[in-house]
Amino acid sequence: MGILGCVVTFVPGAECEWFGIVAALSLFGLFIPKFFYRGAATLLLVLSILAAMNGHQRGIKYRQWLATHQVMRNDQITLASMDSISRFVAEYPNIEGISIVYHSTGVPSSMDPHEAIAKLRQTGIRQPPITNLTLIELRELHPEDRDRASLLTNSVAALVDTEIGKRIVLLKASGDWWYHVYDLK
Repeated sequence: MGILGCVVTFVPGAECEWFGIVAALSLFGLFIPKFFYRGAATLLLVLSILAAMNGHQRGIKYRQWLATHQVMRNDQITLASMDSISRFVAEYPNIEGISIVYHSTGVPSSMDPHEAIAKLRQTGIRQPPITNLTLIELRELHPEDRDRASLLTNSVAALVDTEIGKRIVLLKASGDWWYHVYDLK
């Protein structure tokens, strides 16, 4: 069963189901009267559960990767459909730089983020220079991935249309709403 599990790992996430089945089957080994076999069955159970959990995590990461990259289907390369904010969140660790400068909106973070966007519509954005922006969508960010979640805590993404094209304005709450503008890819 373990050898087949290693073959199944070529399909990210599939090993979760396989090792789940192996774990369930290893429960029968606990009913064998010999202590040695019970110990082996317990070890197989624990290792199978760990492998199933690892397979589940790999499956989640693979689906996120698949959603943000080109996918080969029927001998044609197509871009997997995903909305702009979800794509931004999925790629965020890759676009976050060492020297990202955030600017204050002057709106307290205790207020609704729509107020921060309204203020930016009135005053404009400094970098890049944007004087005309229209809010398309505003979304609080709650990514499932732990790494992204820690980076995007207390953050809101706004998809805006500007005179230089659509952009993502990332708002971070820290006393005031602070913002940085990202290009769409």
